[in-house]
Amino acid sequence: MCRLLGVVAAEPTAFQLALRDAPRSLAHLSKAHPDGWGVAVFDKEWSLQKGTLCAGEDHAFLEHARTSSGSVLVSHIRAKTVGETAVENTHPFRHGNWIFAHNGTIQDRDYLKRETPSSETSWIRGQTDSELFFAHLISNLRKEGLVDVDSNDETDRVISRVVTTARQRENFGAFSFLLSNGSTTYAHRFGRTLFLLARGKGDSITPTFDVEAMPARAWVARRRAILIASEKLTDEPWEELSEGTLIRIDRLPTPIWRMI
Repeated sequence: MCRLLGVVAAEPTAFQLALRDAPRSLAHLSKAHPDGWGVAVFDKEWSLQKGTLCAGEDHAFLEHARTSSGSVLVSHIRAKTVGETAVENTHPFRHGNWIFAHNGTIQDRDYLKRETPSSETSWIRGQTDSELFFAHLISNLRKEGLVDVDSNDETDRVISRVVTTARQRENFGAFSFLLSNGSTTYAHRFGRTLFLLARGKGDSITPTFDVEAMPARAWVARRRAILIASEKLTDEPWEELSEGTLIRIDRLPTPIWRMI
């Protein structure tokens, strides 16, 4: 298994707490998911950093986590199942304006290969089932002319159709994921857990350790942020998404989510 973490914030936000300081941060969880890390941050455009070491033991990750800030975060730590430990197999993956990170193992890779045109698989650089599924999603969006436009109801419809079809296939495999173009972020749960936290103005973060020893830290976004994670990072009221849930999070004018 791997671990996912996404943040959609109302304004440029520091991600150090979620990435390395929280008791269930990616740095902490990486001991059980040691096969690489990736951090994609959107601040007017995407920046993407990856490494193949255990995140919590990698100076590059810890330093990047300390300095990362933006409006959207899509991050991942890997416990490999398909594909060797290599940068090209490390999530998140990027194609154009789209960023994708996946948790789970897809068994029915032959189906994805059959249903994804070679023109879309040609840009795949690694060997993972995850990148293949990403190419499958992109190919379906491209058929409808939706790759390079703002997400709309048709984008929702195409993504919903792809994930519903996959879920209905026998033994397709697990595919919880985050998919984002910076303006809109999609989160899907199937076969692996996902939790959501909507944080508002003035909310503080309650650690899962002794608050007398270390006080709660105020969330740096002054307005609103929505977090999606494979595990609850804190003792706040995270909501577990139900199996088969697909949600859409829009960043502007203020982060808001809805089920599709």
